[in-house]
Amino acid sequence: YVSSALPKATVTVKPNPAYTGEKVTLTCSVGSDSRWRYKWYIYRNDIVVSQSGYSNIRVSHTISRAGVSDQGQYWCEGNRVSRPTSSQPSDPVTLTVKALPETTVTVNPNPVYPGETVTLKCSAGSYSDWSYKWYKDNSEISLFQYKYLNTRSTISRAAESDQGLYWCQGERRSRPTSSSISDAVTVTVNDYQPKATLTSDKEDIFTEDRVTLTCTVESSGWKFYWYRHRPDSTPVTTTSGYSYTLSRVSVSDRGQYWCRAGRGDPVYYTLYSDPVQINITERPVAVLTLQPNWTQIFIRETVTMRCDIHGGGDSDWQYEWYKNSYSVYSNTKPEYKISPVYMSNSGSYTCEGVKGNKFSNTSEAVQLTVSGKSI
Repeated sequence: YVSSALPKATVTVKPNPAYTGEKVTLTCSVGSDSRWRYKWYIYRNDIVVSQSGYSNIRVSHTISRAGVSDQGQYWCEGNRVSRPTSSQPSDPVTLTVKALPETTVTVNPNPVYPGETVTLKCSAGSYSDWSYKWYKDNSEISLFQYKYLNTRSTISRAAESDQGLYWCQGERRSRPTSSSISDAVTVTVNDYQPKATLTSDKEDIFTEDRVTLTCTVESSGWKFYWYRHRPDSTPVTTTSGYSYTLSRVSVSDRGQYWCRAGRGDPVYYTLYSDPVQINITERPVAVLTLQPNWTQIFIRETVTMRCDIHGGGDSDWQYEWYKNSYSVYSNTKPEYKISPVYMSNSGSYTCEGVKGNKFSNTSEAVQLTVSGKSI
């Protein structure tokens, strides 16, 4: 009696690895022309995944839309009526199911305003040869389809009808032939043109001061345009930030200022702000005098220092005196009286006027020299 080994089944899986949603075909054969019936198993248990009728050709088991739950080890075996009535089980083959490349969609700017240009960008995975389809709201109809390598869609003049949910999906010729569907992004189209708001940290200033103008607009991504005298003139400057500082101003800088903002290509502009008036006057000059205005002062005498502000009016000033650059006295009256004086009061004195957040020029220094009593 001569025994022979049972014929062995073989299984093939195509494609492997598979991507989510792809069709996967598992083919089993015993390698002879006899009529076999095939059974497929997963994870080496007795649960039959699929069973065929009798056939003398290779028989396939199909997974129509592969998912992560379909992953695992598959094998098969053959049965027939005549001897040998069964084959050896095939070696197991592991099916791997990969997720589709992730797709993201970005919208810039968002929200938008009537007439503004909107750019929608779709990006899928690390492959470079995607074409993209765009969808809006619940419609299954593609809004935009682009040639390979083109990732952007543009709404050139946004209208209220363009508002809604947008999403996209990538397609390519080779596997994976599609990306996942992106999450939906809501595009909001406001029904008005925004207006810039202009403020100033100071409106009445002296020459050599600085003033900062601030232009605010709802939402983001703006450049800012600054105007003086007339809003429809050429901008005096353009900034990427919302503030514009005039340093060491002169009288020629005074007048009305406006601002507006713009973004995109072509540029979409906001409405002009209301004007802000900046008043600039020559900085007043402080003049310090000694009374008595003698070249030599003796101890225990009385000295009065007077601070006069020239060119700034005589009211509302706070007067500040300094000795050797250190503050020594402050008063709402323009006089600083030292009585009696001592030699320790000797030094270089200056004064200045303060009115709110404005300062006069500092006076020229006056040297006070106190001597001992003459005999």
